[in-house]
Amino acid sequence: MWYFKSFEFEPRNGRSYLLHFGGINYIANVWLNGKFLGRHEGGFTPFQFEAGPALAKGENVIVVKVDNRRERDQVPTVNTDWWNYGGITRSVRLIDLPQAHIADYRIGLSASGRIEGWVRVADRASGPSVTVSIPALSIAAEFSVGGDGFATFSFDAEPQRWSPDSPFLYDVNIAYAEDEVDDRIGFRSIAVRGEDILLNGVPVFLKGISLHEEALSRPGPGVELRGCP
Repeated sequence: MWYFKSFEFEPRNGRSYLLHFGGINYIANVWLNGKFLGRHEGGFTPFQFEAGPALAKGENVIVVKVDNRRERDQVPTVNTDWWNYGGITRSVRLIDLPQAHIADYRIGLSASGRIEGWVRVADRASGPSVTVSIPALSIAAEFSVGGDGFATFSFDAEPQRWSPDSPFLYDVNIAYAEDEVDDRIGFRSIAVRGEDILLNGVPVFLKGISLHEEALSRPGPGVELRGCP
């Protein structure tokens, strides 16, 4: 399937632009004004490409080639009972950001139970540090940005663990230059021991894992993974 979309736009100096896709099944190739932006494989993960260099003042044209053919080495496999959706299944957005912005980040629990993570910034020259705040844990600190554009951090804290019975989420704020990102996340550990799946060190039995996404019925009693990224 080939998609075409034209739109009027006027890029501004000092801004960065990302072309963001919420979901495409299954392999996507993307062009903007005849320039190839990139390729993505996987129907259930969002992705984005840097669009600024390809944007023009006035009319712009996006072209997306989508291929949903299934191969033996893909997920789901060919012999899986799965309705093979195809095409652009979620929103497409042009994101307008400051030139100096937060490009990516990760926050989670280490094996020892510490809160660890990293922040990657665009345009490192615009600031020497990033600020990470988790108010409920009384955490607010600055971390230096290295030459590779990454700032790494680690905290001694004892967050409440996320679980289906107590899906507690923490507000998190990350700031760099004029850009800020607000998120809500849960802290939990997942491991495998023999045939057991351990959530926060406790065996958990999952139900409803074979439900199709187009089914309107809700799963029966068991673990419902709500409120956890």
